[in-house]
Amino acid sequence: MKVVIADLCGTLILENTTHGYLASLPFFPYYVARNRLLRSRLGQIANRLAGRDVAREQLIRSLRGWSNEELAEFAQSYVQAAITEKVSIPVRDALLEARRSGSKVYLATSSLQPIAEAVAHGFTLDGYIATTLEFDRFGCCTGRILNDVTANKWQTLSERFPEMQSAEITVYTDNPEDTDLKQVATVFHYLGR
Repeated sequence: MKVVIADLCGTLILENTTHGYLASLPFFPYYVARNRLLRSRLGQIANRLAGRDVAREQLIRSLRGWSNEELAEFAQSYVQAAITEKVSIPVRDALLEARRSGSKVYLATSSLQPIAEAVAHGFTLDGYIATTLEFDRFGCCTGRILNDVTANKWQTLSERFPEMQSAEITVYTDNPEDTDLKQVATVFHYLGR
């Protein structure tokens, strides 16, 4: 079996999709201004000082109270626009060619699950893994991450899709931290700088 695994942010869609998605949501003006600051150089400085992605944590916190359905609906709209305006043509074409030649195609992204689900649907992919948000018993987002797949993509993929463990794997990514995918890839396309 042949499998193609593609990253999302900077690989298939040429932007940070979590940031782009959050910027597209209809927040109150306070959250719009705060989130813009978190996505700016100030957020990058805060990350460096803290030694972790505090900007991402705060951005995700702004999703508190949103329903799963609302987040999915807005993700569909965001992804449709991103596919039209910000898709990497070479990567898109490689994925389409892989599908035509009978390979299974999966998305492996640290972006949020509603975005990944919309992309997987839009490209009719065989599956995806993504960072999942936590929801309370009423179906409202708590503003926290339940499962982050950053630097843990291969383990998550092989647990969710065990058949891929014996596959011939091609990977497309721009993330230097995707070393776990590099180790299992037969062909590894690094698209970063």
